Amino acid sequence: MADEGTREIGRVLETTERSITVLQAVKEMDGATISDLVQELDIAKSTVHAHLSTLQKHGLLAKENNRYHLGLRLFHLGQHVRGDNVKFELAGETVEDLAEMVNENADFTVVENGRLLTIHNSTNPNDPFKSGGYFHMHSTAAGKAILAALPREDVELVIERHGTPEFTEHTITETEELYDTLEEVRKRGYAYNDQEAADSLRGVGTVVNNPDGSVFGALSVGGPAYRIQGDLLHEKIPAALRDKAAELEEKIEEYERTNI
Repeated sequence: MADEGTREIGRVLETTERSITVLQAVKEMDGATISDLVQELDIAKSTVHAHLSTLQKHGLLAKENNRYHLGLRLFHLGQHVRGDNVKFELAGETVEDLAEMVNENADFTVVENGRLLTIHNSTNPNDPFKSGGYFHMHSTAAGKAILAALPREDVELVIERHGTPEFTEHTITETEELYDTLEEVRKRGYAYNDQEAADSLRGVGTVVNNPDGSVFGALSVGGPAYRIQGDLLHEKIPAALRDKAAELEEKIEEYERTNI
């Protein structure tokens, strides 16, 4: 089953949406002045200022020399979400073990509102799929692994909401082709991303399930296409993913059995 945010959205407040848009713009611009945001968002200066003041008051933004940056309270909230979930802690340990096994970057992702959210990423600072990042599901190995495990109606909801945008010439954008690919993933047990999310990057991903059979998230390994190829791509990484996914599922089952 997809997350509840994918299935249904209730009443939406325009003011809150506008604040989130401002917050996202500050992030994408790596800091912004009021003038930057007025130009970028095409919003009245007084409106921008009101949203900035509110976000700053609550620690979601910080101001330095007339330039606004993301506030440390966001870090605190994110750390609370990740650290308050023992299953996420277990996933983080698994990611580090997996990265060491294959000597490549590894991560653990979950679905939030129909997109992937990276919860844990191994220590490569140059990886584009770093912790906290959001990504489309159809163009990533982890995303396709999760989609393949979901009912068709949930996959349709994801596509309806986010589409299948093209990121490279290799991205699958046709719905029927995506469904055919997901069927292959189900049979194989893991998914590939062959330069579909970004040029020159390949990845392999597999789903991680909860004890009740629902999707918890996905483990994946990725790196430069010139390195992720041959036996590493088709044998070593898939085998490591299978082992570590099974190990993580066992740890989650043990935790839930002894703590419920």
